[in-house]
Amino acid sequence: MSTTTTPTGAQVRLPGRGGQARRVLAWVLLAGWIYVLAAIAVTGERDASWQHLSESLAAGEVGQVTVVGSLESYASSDSTTSGSARVEILWRDHALVRRTEVMQEVGQDHTSADGLHVVHGSVDEVLHRLDPGLRITSEQHRDGAFMNALGVTLHGRAAQAAFVLGLATLFLLVLGPEPERATRWAWFWLASACPPLGCMAYLVLGGILKRFPTPRPRRLTGGWAFLISLVLGAGSNAS
Repeated sequence: MSTTTTPTGAQVRLPGRGGQARRVLAWVLLAGWIYVLAAIAVTGERDASWQHLSESLAAGEVGQVTVVGSLESYASSDSTTSGSARVEILWRDHALVRRTEVMQEVGQDHTSADGLHVVHGSVDEVLHRLDPGLRITSEQHRDGAFMNALGVTLHGRAAQAAFVLGLATLFLLVLGPEPERATRWAWFWLASACPPLGCMAYLVLGGILKRFPTPRPRRLTGGWAFLISLVLGAGSNAS
């Protein structure tokens, strides 16, 4: 692996209108990624265990939960539903949104739970036994896009925005001027490993917001960036 060399002080000059349009697009993308980052902090769902939820309910720290995909939500008033289902339970833990999955079993046993906590019978009844005053909202399923970033899961408009922003950032990386501090491949691997922060770093540190980007003589290459992205990806999964 080696570094890429460019003439010292060389500037990448674009036509006036093209350079201005590129900078406007870069500022718009940066604002969009800031929105996604804020959504991750406010609405991003962090995985938690059933034990964590049980302890929080017993302590009266949870006022309301949302149950997604339970068999009760599919049952009609004149029929009895039986079977098994993976159920999501969402709740707010102070400023954070928490999410856990359980395996619900109704009228049968010995379902493969894949390490999930098994709830026999009604999920709502089990939750009410832990906290009788708990408010429960039920949903059959959740539609829309979702994405994983920085150890959390985003759903809905924020995830859709992240997808569009990712494509637009890639478009700018491929067709824009030669970036500073790292090659195109290097910025691609860094942005892929950590979508919000990596893409924001490219926009801020890659010289894209400048009128005339000036690639430095020595830049990070794709090979080293790929190794760094593996470490960043492992750290994100561990978190």
